Amino acid sequence: MKNIVTSLFFRVLGFAYPKKAFKIQHQFHFLYHVMSFIFCVSALLFLFIQSIELVAFTPDNYFQQFEKLGIASELGTTDLELHKVVDNLVGYMQGKADNLDVTFNYQGEQVGFFNEREKSHMIDVLKLFNLASIVKTVALWLMATIFVTIVALKRKLGLLILSRTMILVAIDFVVLLLLLAFWFAIDFSSFWNFFHMLSFSNDLWLLDPDTDRMIVMLPLSFFFAFVIKIVYSIAVGFMLLLLIAAIIFLNFRENNSNAIFKKM
Repeated sequence: MKNIVTSLFFRVLGFAYPKKAFKIQHQFHFLYHVMSFIFCVSALLFLFIQSIELVAFTPDNYFQQFEKLGIASELGTTDLELHKVVDNLVGYMQGKADNLDVTFNYQGEQVGFFNEREKSHMIDVLKLFNLASIVKTVALWLMATIFVTIVALKRKLGLLILSRTMILVAIDFVVLLLLLAFWFAIDFSSFWNFFHMLSFSNDLWLLDPDTDRMIVMLPLSFFFAFVIKIVYSIAVGFMLLLLIAAIIFLNFRENNSNAIFKKM
């Protein structure tokens, strides 16, 4: 019904003011492209943050790496004690734990696991997660708003432009992802250092394995495995969105005339 009203509006306007009608239609097409681009960027941000949270907030991901790398023996404790530390760490990053004052059994004594430098660094990490949560919420809101707006205004043309934009953005994203994957596959240490220098305004992330247990519990090889899981999660989510976009694009392209397609 809304498509019929929109079409009727442009026909009446075109009959009375042909130049003005053409200009408004052109502006509508431009608006669809802008909204589609914002939708795609929002989708990428949502997938990126959601994938990081999915991996970082799942304790089993930590336990698997601990067992594989023999972290418990490196720290002179047991897997059970490390599980307690990880539960506290994950709870803190999720905002469920107020502090990192967790203790563990070390050589028969209960001692604090994290020192003050590590706690200060985790305050910065928590700020990043809180900011990411806000960005994810805004991205999801933008995606929902844009999708509803496109469907309400002119469903067929809007979805056709949106799906095509997603496919084009996907190509650029895959190239970028491959370049980043090549970088951290060749030299993950420089990639990880660059990420920290970009994310933090201090050097609290530079930890010493002789004095800081966190870097012993979470060594570089641990984060390499984490990044692989994050990239895999992003790839799966993005391929699903790309598949949906391709189905929509092919369906509407076949069901619409060449005239509508050329208006893009």
